[in-house]
Amino acid sequence: MRGRDPQHNPAYPQRDGSRARSLYTETSAAKSSIDSRTADLWNGPTVPIAPDATAAENKLILRRPDPKALFPKRTSYGTAHFGRGGPATEVMANYLRIQPIAGKKDAPPQQIYRYSLATPQELPKGKMRVLARKVLTNGRFDGVAAATDFSGIIITNSKLDLGSSDVWAADADIRDADEVARAPQQGQGAQVPNNRLLPFELKLTGTFTLKPLMDWLTGSSPNAQFPQKEEMLQILNIVFGYYALHNREHVFQIGRSNKFFYDSFINQNAVDLGSGLRALRGYIASVRLAPGSMMLNLNVVSGAFYKLIPLRNLAWQLLKGDRLRYDPGKLDRLDRKRLENMLRYVRIECHYMPALGPDGRPKLKPDGTPVKKKVNRTICSFNPPDYLPAKHQRFQCLDETTGQTRSVTVFDYFREKYPNSGFDVDHGWPVLNVGTRAKPTWIPLQLCLVSPAQAVKRMLSGDQTSAMINFAARPPNVNVHRILTEGVPMFKLALNEQANAHAKFGLEVATSLSKVPARFLQPPGIVFYENKRPNIIMGGWNLRGVAFFKPMRVEKVALVEMRRFSEVGGGRRNYTQFAPLTNFTPQQVMQEFRNQFGAYRLRIEHIDHFQCDVPEGGTYVNRADYQRAIDDTFKKLADQKFHMSIWLMEEKSVFTYSWIKKMGDVEHGVQSICLTPEKFGKAYSRHDPGFYGNIAMKMNTKVGGTNVYLSPQELGSRDRGIWNDTTMFVGIDVTHPAPGSSKATPSIAAVVANTDAQLAQWPGSVRRQAVSREEMVDALKDMVVERLQLWRTKNNNKLPTRIIVYRDGVSDGQFQLVLQHERTAINQAITAMYAGAPRPQMAIIVVTKRHHTRFYPTKREDMDTSGKDKKTNVMMTTGNCKPGLVVDRGVTDPEVYDFFLQPHAGLQGTVKPARYVVLHDELKMGADGLQRMTHTLCYLFNRATRAVSLCPPAYYADLLCERARCYLYHAYHEGAIGATEETDDGGMGEWPGHLHRNIKDTTFYI
Repeated sequence: MRGRDPQHNPAYPQRDGSRARSLYTETSAAKSSIDSRTADLWNGPTVPIAPDATAAENKLILRRPDPKALFPKRTSYGTAHFGRGGPATEVMANYLRIQPIAGKKDAPPQQIYRYSLATPQELPKGKMRVLARKVLTNGRFDGVAAATDFSGIIITNSKLDLGSSDVWAADADIRDADEVARAPQQGQGAQVPNNRLLPFELKLTGTFTLKPLMDWLTGSSPNAQFPQKEEMLQILNIVFGYYALHNREHVFQIGRSNKFFYDSFINQNAVDLGSGLRALRGYIASVRLAPGSMMLNLNVVSGAFYKLIPLRNLAWQLLKGDRLRYDPGKLDRLDRKRLENMLRYVRIECHYMPALGPDGRPKLKPDGTPVKKKVNRTICSFNPPDYLPAKHQRFQCLDETTGQTRSVTVFDYFREKYPNSGFDVDHGWPVLNVGTRAKPTWIPLQLCLVSPAQAVKRMLSGDQTSAMINFAARPPNVNVHRILTEGVPMFKLALNEQANAHAKFGLEVATSLSKVPARFLQPPGIVFYENKRPNIIMGGWNLRGVAFFKPMRVEKVALVEMRRFSEVGGGRRNYTQFAPLTNFTPQQVMQEFRNQFGAYRLRIEHIDHFQCDVPEGGTYVNRADYQRAIDDTFKKLADQKFHMSIWLMEEKSVFTYSWIKKMGDVEHGVQSICLTPEKFGKAYSRHDPGFYGNIAMKMNTKVGGTNVYLSPQELGSRDRGIWNDTTMFVGIDVTHPAPGSSKATPSIAAVVANTDAQLAQWPGSVRRQAVSREEMVDALKDMVVERLQLWRTKNNNKLPTRIIVYRDGVSDGQFQLVLQHERTAINQAITAMYAGAPRPQMAIIVVTKRHHTRFYPTKREDMDTSGKDKKTNVMMTTGNCKPGLVVDRGVTDPEVYDFFLQPHAGLQGTVKPARYVVLHDELKMGADGLQRMTHTLCYLFNRATRAVSLCPPAYYADLLCERARCYLYHAYHEGAIGATEETDDGGMGEWPGHLHRNIKDTTFYI
């Protein structure tokens, strides 16, 4: 899980409202119905809370629990609201209420039929889509409303006449218009129609009705579970997704999800990202079940996509070298490997093959030139390790004249076979393999176009990421406007369209968003040194006039200046200083650190200046020299017993940062803080206390200090006994390699846990997963044992009495796996550590932000504020709900114990709340206690001066996973040069999995 809090929580939050005001720059389409002066509040129609909604929810709680249920049942709803009880307010959710059409004259039947569409062999997605469309045009579907996922399921509102067996077996011709039929096989005879037809089978697999589902949701059914729930959700999602594509141009679907995008620049729904990419805006629709009703979760989504451009143009832009435009033959092997990693699995289209008519002869244009057909392919590789161009890549082909196989180059083959392809000159690009590694099929890169409307699955550059964030970040009222004016019509939910779409399946969908009950939790009391309390405003505070709760003394700190040098001959070098040090001496900088840190009582006993000289040309040209210089510098620091270093990097570089972290954390045991010239230069010249406050918080945490803690009053009322000083909080997360990475590139698992009652120190265990892209942690028992052993060491040989786990990164479909695998592993660790002692009580809570639920304020007093605008004296807002929002009614799950929490204030765009789901509960946590505890923890993130969006145990686990990615930079960012899937060790040589003994028991990764 990545990119959670882009603000990184400055020590002095911005209060002038300038950022908030800038958020309201919007297109004229949005401005036409939104007054920019009141852009902070949506004033359109909403669906009110149903009068009986609360009663229905309470009825579900009282329903007898199912003894076979996997997850704990919700026992209560929260009532806490700034110390008062009761539902405090209402917010709007991006949910449209779905109601069965019942009791109306001529209402369609509520019965829905599901059919499977199958073929003898698995078809490509495109062919399966063609088959589904052809089947739907058959006369059996006349007068029947039908929907399909184009992947093998068809839904109808009436039963098809398929005979007594409810099976229809037939053949369909799904060839493209210019696709030649295969020749008849030996013995078939001339009468066989050249294998034009593909056999398929349509079979009835289920009959469903909406009423039992609604009875279960409203509590009218005595049954604690509804066995057909997942099947009904699949059916409903197919219906809604189908109508987004039905008779539509410029709309496409991403995979099998219900994400749909406009492939156009209509209504400002796209922006150019550079390097052959563009950002598109679309919508996702997902049916969710809530107490008493079905809901359609409809949200704005954004994505990066390839443009339709020549593949060679994309290659130039990816490698950022105009010189390559004229001489790609100069690409070295690293260039070619980087290009392969970025383009692997990208879909391409080619137009070099002649289009053939029904008679098998080439089609001709009026001028006599052949018509070329489009052929779609997917890039498998560039043929490592040599990455040969067309003139040098040879393969065996059948000579049509002699009937013998011969060796031929790709260049000669294409000139002979496709003389009109335009491939007359080999510019040196490596050829593409669009087959498999075992059976390659070669195509010259110059003949390929990038297929449009395909999502980018690799990491974006820094500039592209910034552009993507700016494109996606829109204030809440603008997103609501887009949902209702673009999203609703996209899924044919407008009232004038529903009759010919969803209504035929007995569904009626509201066209306005729904209101739900909500509450706001009071910020916890936090204190600094000598119990001094900060003034918390909108979930944030600053460090002015306070010292850390437990400041530390740092014996030796190294200030490392990275300098670039160039050789000038005779063994002499010219040096380029770290930019800010051209105006200030290292001694001045070191004294500035001492003075600024001293304000927080963080004491540096000794600070010394070191220089790390790296060659001119950057990490791309002189990588080995960079690595050697950083390694040598760390050796000096370790030899002189430095345990903390501040690195003034010569440029912002992911590689340099990663190598510094690896050398410090893994090889030499010296902690590090990295600063870039731009940020440090500005902060130093202005003596910015916020900048130094951030660094001081990190350093104090790394060396064992406590920045902030709970007030005595807060400690005295720690949520009705759920947690105390003997509670160990555990965070678990797994990060995976990007799509297109080598199959050997490992996933990384991290487990963190506090070792102190102040919740300041969170050492962790981090491992390579045995199986790549496996979400369940395979070494969890050993990792939890390590956390318990360290707790015992730090707590007078005592073990925790309670263990509360926050598990990050799992989807709803993986909840059962968490219980089966990870709960079992944790219990095994407890058994190993608590032999003969009372076992601790345990709870497991999943936390996720991978959802599309959003909340919008409906009252001005429920909005956040970011201070008054200096020019207009108007109170500014981002338009989001203020911090502390908690929602556990209206849109929560009817079966599991879940809630949504937004503890933080948004800086831009629409705030995303975190969703928490209780999977295991031996503590019998009530709703108020669990919600307040989670909310309180969000104020104790140790490098922030504001509440963070995600509960810190999960957040820390994510940070530790991200740190481990630095140790596997080559495997995660570039792949093993020259390696194939069979020989790539997945970075085992880069990082076997250990940490240096000096740092492994610290919060080094913060």
